[in-house]
Amino acid sequence: MTGFAAATYMRGVRWLCLPTTLLAMVDASVGGKTGVDLQSAKNAVGAFWQPSAVLCDIDLLQPSRSAGS
Repeated sequence: MTGFAAATYMRGVRWLCLPTTLLAMVDASVGGKTGVDLQSAKNAVGAFWQPSAVLCDIDLLQPSRSAGS
C-alpha cells in the first residue's frame, strides 16, 4: 500500500522498504511492483516504482522466545 501511494502521489515520491519476513525481503529486493487488492481481484490496481532503499534486518527473522519457554 505504501509503495502504491508513493508511486501515485505527485507522480512519485521517494520511499524506503522495511520488510519483516523472509518472503518480503526477497520480494522487495527484486521487486518494484506495487499493488492494491480490490474485492474483485488481487493486485488489480498498481504501479512499478522502485524504493530508494530496501533495509533488511535479519534479526527480525530470528524466532521469538515466549515468556513460557
